[in-house]
Amino acid sequence: MKTIIGYELKKFFQSKLFVGAFIICLVAMVVISALNVHQYSTGTNGLFILSMMNGEKAPEVFVSNQNISELKRIVDNFENRDEIYYKNSEEQQKDYPQGISAYYGKYSVNSDLSLKLLQGEITQSEYDALVSNTEKKAIKKEYLPEYFKLCWGVKNFESLSSNISWCEFFAKDPESTEYSRKLNAFLAEKNKKVLENGFVSGYDYGWNNFYSMLSEIIGIFLVIIIILGLCSVFTTEYSLSVDAFLLSSKRGRASLVTAKIAASLIYTTICFLVYIFLALIISFSFLGIEGINVGYEESHLTKIFTVLPFVLLGSSCICIITLVISVFCKKQITSIAVSSLVCLFPLIVQLVFHIEDQKFSQILDLLPINMVFGPYIYDINYIFVNGNFTDIRCFFPFVAIVIFSVCIPLIYAKFLRHQVSN
Repeated sequence: MKTIIGYELKKFFQSKLFVGAFIICLVAMVVISALNVHQYSTGTNGLFILSMMNGEKAPEVFVSNQNISELKRIVDNFENRDEIYYKNSEEQQKDYPQGISAYYGKYSVNSDLSLKLLQGEITQSEYDALVSNTEKKAIKKEYLPEYFKLCWGVKNFESLSSNISWCEFFAKDPESTEYSRKLNAFLAEKNKKVLENGFVSGYDYGWNNFYSMLSEIIGIFLVIIIILGLCSVFTTEYSLSVDAFLLSSKRGRASLVTAKIAASLIYTTICFLVYIFLALIISFSFLGIEGINVGYEESHLTKIFTVLPFVLLGSSCICIITLVISVFCKKQITSIAVSSLVCLFPLIVQLVFHIEDQKFSQILDLLPINMVFGPYIYDINYIFVNGNFTDIRCFFPFVAIVIFSVCIPLIYAKFLRHQVSN
């Protein structure tokens, strides 16, 4: 059995399709990380612009309703120092050329006015007047690293508080769907508990980039590597002149099928581990490893053990689906085409069509392709069942059990009935 598994694994990794797909995946991961780093450097991503931190990174700080007043007091004391601000716009422009945005030291989230405007508490003219008349004193670049360290946790707290206000507004919005109202009410209560129980804040761009990469479309390359590596497991069985081996094997075809499935799952696991390793190394090389304990409901360290197993589970489901299609296809190109269509179908539907039916949308979210690189990786997703919202990850094992229970018997049944040519 070990000999057969080793032989199958050797075939997988010697495949030109595998090598090509792996190289493309590596290049894509580096390019996307480079683009993300550019966004962190320009302020498109992250709380603060990476290039202005001057190598300083905000430490991990515990933030909650109980200590936010003290944290704000420290920030206020810093902002009350006159020497930290530019004296005039000419002085400011020397440090902020080419239209780069300055930091004005206002830690509170500026969406409060927008919410008041939406709620009708203020008029558009009042909103414009308040925005235009707000005093803006830019902080000197030399003081920014100190400001970031003090303000990071307060910024996160204010952002979450603002999110609660918006969720509560949409939970009562008569123009929203019933599902949207219930979801926003649920999220508002959940975030209130986060503020009450507290969370760890701090610099975590490396970890954010890692999970962002896994939840982006780049995960499709892992799926492609699995499909291209396994699409010919059964389709080319007889064209590779192993008929004699099959007939002379003491354990027969059943053992060969078992070995092929085992080798395929090992191959999938190796691809997954390499993929995760590369994503970690690339993210940490660009953005650092700090912030492992940072997170609202779960830390980045906890997320590794609550997310990555499901990425592997989804990859294993893709593996088994590819194998069952391979055993029914006589040509490799047919196996590739059908496997790609079946495995990528949920993604294609979600990208091409606007799905209004919430139940159908949730079913698509539960399928293997979304286990591999679904939005749940970066942020917690929920499934609405019987009036309650449940973490989507709770349903993934049941989906995998169904897929394995259906596909593996089909593989054995089809291959064992296959007629060996003379």
